[in-house]
Amino acid sequence: MNNKKIFNLIPTMAFLLLTAFIFTVMPVFSSNGDNFPLMDKFRKASFEKKKKVVEYLHRKYPGLRQEVGSYVVKNHRETMSQIRMEKTLLLQKKYPAIIAKMPRTVLQDLENKYPNLVLDLAIETTTLISRKYPDMPADMMKWRNSAGFKSKTLKMIRQKHPTLLKDIQEVLDSKDYRKKIADMKSDVQQMLARKYPQLRMRVGEDIRAYITEKYPELPEKIAQIKENSSVNPRVAIVEMICKDYPQLIPEVLTLVKDKHGKEIHNAIIDTLTLIETKHPALITDLPADMATMMAKKHPTLLGDLMEIRMDGRKTIAQQMEKKYPGFKNDLKTAITTKFPNLGQDIQESVKKNFPNLREDMAEMMKTKFPSLITGIQQDLEAKHPGLQDEISKMLD
Repeated sequence: MNNKKIFNLIPTMAFLLLTAFIFTVMPVFSSNGDNFPLMDKFRKASFEKKKKVVEYLHRKYPGLRQEVGSYVVKNHRETMSQIRMEKTLLLQKKYPAIIAKMPRTVLQDLENKYPNLVLDLAIETTTLISRKYPDMPADMMKWRNSAGFKSKTLKMIRQKHPTLLKDIQEVLDSKDYRKKIADMKSDVQQMLARKYPQLRMRVGEDIRAYITEKYPELPEKIAQIKENSSVNPRVAIVEMICKDYPQLIPEVLTLVKDKHGKEIHNAIIDTLTLIETKHPALITDLPADMATMMAKKHPTLLGDLMEIRMDGRKTIAQQMEKKYPGFKNDLKTAITTKFPNLGQDIQESVKKNFPNLREDMAEMMKTKFPSLITGIQQDLEAKHPGLQDEISKMLD
């Protein structure tokens, strides 16, 4: 068990989990205006009605997202890069530093009600998996490997976007981005060392002590797997832990939360605040420049990537449904039981701190990509007559 990796995972987990929740409950790409009345109706509906519609669509039309994605890839492959560019340019102009500011403001708004939100979400998820689905992590790794995401992506880039790496390097070389990135990392490291001295070391020591006391043989088992050249250690270690120590990860996360939860929460907030206040241009300008380069030089890249991911995810989803049909519902029950109003609380925080964000995104989509929205609506109506009327009635 690599304690440094566990510690480094915490801020990454914070960003990914929180960002996923934010953009799940906040449909920023909804549009408005006379041309898109249903989307305008959805945008103005209450959180509970939106939630009801989303759950209904997942239940009655489980392949709807795949259908939308297939339509976009087939008919608007280049549009995806254009949307990414316009979105980042809008954020650059009107919402600088939002990449750090949004998770920071949400975490701070919710910290009294959910003091250890990030770790608690991870604990609930890993506890469910260890208790009911201990083989699932290893299966997911096998399925992802068999889907060939990485090899197919690299092959696609080599064949269709051979200059991509060079073009990315050119963006990084422009505007002194490499130095700015290094400066930001240095500032974060210095701040953490000053305000949270030896936090990483203390977390690592507690994890090592816990494993030594409860599972003293585990490090030796991991070493033996790494020394076995006939197996993939990444998969084999996960399989061994899932089989012999399914409770290990939630136990370690609970230990970290109980002993260091508040300090880790504060370290995440301070890191996001530092980036937001001292390096706002970097975290806004670099994504905008990258997106602009891709839209101009590699307009089909995002569509090409989406096609590969859709094919692989469809296969994985089928395997998941076959072997673990109850997982999604169990996870939803676990999260909603522990955090019954989390989605609404996040949406209210985002709306309070960024009251015009959805409207600005909707206006951008309406004015710059009306044919995409219209095309999706027409394609779905042709495949599912009456679908839009069903949704409209649910929003009344």
